[in-house]
Amino acid sequence: MIEALKKGMGIYVHIPFCLQKCTYCDFSSIALNNSTSLEDYCLCLQKEIAGHSTQHRMQNISTVYFGGGTPSLLTAGQVEDILRALRQEFSFLDDVEITLEANPATLSRTKLRDLRDAGINRLSLGVQSFSDSDLRVLGRVHSSSDALTTVEDLHFLSWKNFNIDLIYGLPGQSIDRWKENLDMVVACEPSHISAYLLQLDPCTPLARDLARGLWEPLEEESEEAMFNLAREHLQGNNYRHYEISNYCRRGRECRHNLIYWSGQEYLGLGSAAVSFQAAKRWINPWPLENYCAPLRCGRLPGIQVLETMNSEELQAEALVMGLRQIEGVDLEELKNRLGIDPHTHYGTLIDDFIERGWLKMLEGRLCLHPDMIFVSNQILCHFLDNRKS
Repeated sequence: MIEALKKGMGIYVHIPFCLQKCTYCDFSSIALNNSTSLEDYCLCLQKEIAGHSTQHRMQNISTVYFGGGTPSLLTAGQVEDILRALRQEFSFLDDVEITLEANPATLSRTKLRDLRDAGINRLSLGVQSFSDSDLRVLGRVHSSSDALTTVEDLHFLSWKNFNIDLIYGLPGQSIDRWKENLDMVVACEPSHISAYLLQLDPCTPLARDLARGLWEPLEEESEEAMFNLAREHLQGNNYRHYEISNYCRRGRECRHNLIYWSGQEYLGLGSAAVSFQAAKRWINPWPLENYCAPLRCGRLPGIQVLETMNSEELQAEALVMGLRQIEGVDLEELKNRLGIDPHTHYGTLIDDFIERGWLKMLEGRLCLHPDMIFVSNQILCHFLDNRKS
């Protein structure tokens, strides 16, 4: 799979509009007030795409990912216009993966058919929970019934490649209710399932409610039990656990996310979109008007460079991101790619963690021990802490 990714770059397209902000969301997004704002933004996106023609023209593209926000607020015509603009400036591989994140409240059978005709070949459905009480806690605008109707429509239209997002560790969520979610998602027969632990930024409404004592947070033991239940249940139903929070049918990994986890390059388009190329990571302007204003005047917006990484920093990130994958990191491939043997700086740490039973080596690949996956952050942070200054 990694060899296939090396053939091309990924493109991320940020659509920052939502019907309303969810209580747990800290992404760069705003409520959509009118269709004119969305159309104006789409025109700005196309101008940004055209502005990249000199630097990136005809570069091979292996994945396109519409994220947000709620990209399914786009009309099929707007999606088609954006993809047409991309194809004019880039060379799409024949098997390009084109994903669109979607909220069930914004979909219909007709719209799903039109999105597929526009070029979308993978859908990521933000269900989050099949429990209406959970959805109310999260501030979602769709119901469980909406989600099930969308899944029915996807199967009616013979969509073969779609993901369902779930969130666990919600305030008030029981292990039994989580088990019901897992049973329901398996019954929906998606090709891919993402099961994320709820992580809250202090600025979010739900975090503030928790801080005021309006909700009782779950104990870490309960969260870990939910993680283990998901792993056991989904693997038992032929979903391969290939990344900490992700499961799939054979060959249905999210190729776009594999680009991130494997240290490959990607270009971010749209307000607040992040790019990574030539060891440099940068972000487009936010708020929205700071992005759109220069594009309306025929200029690319200024970018903010987040970091320019040396080989030591690239190696640390490659280890941290690669170890998120259940198969781990090919240390020889990493050495050849970055020109540094990971054992040169991290050999003692790696040996110590293997002895502790936190990591293991299998046929040249360094990976997390299965019992350590849930607490991976407590292990992976050491690779960042031990970088040379």
